[in-house]
Amino acid sequence: MGWLQATIPMGIVVVALGTVPILQYQLTMAFFGKPRKVGKDQFTRNLHARDNRLWEADIADQEAAKHAKA
Repeated sequence: MGWLQATIPMGIVVVALGTVPILQYQLTMAFFGKPRKVGKDQFTRNLHARDNRLWEADIADQEAAKHAKA
């Protein structure tokens, strides 16, 4: 029965350590809001690059279709 009495305080400590970062995050968001993003992250850059490639390929297909009709 001694191990059970030892696990209860350890469980309280683990729960407390697990919830403190979440509470810190929520308090920070409540007072300061989301940080303003300066510049573009890599995901956004890749997304724009992909869009540009698709756009250029679409224009090339339209030009080829025009020349095929003529």
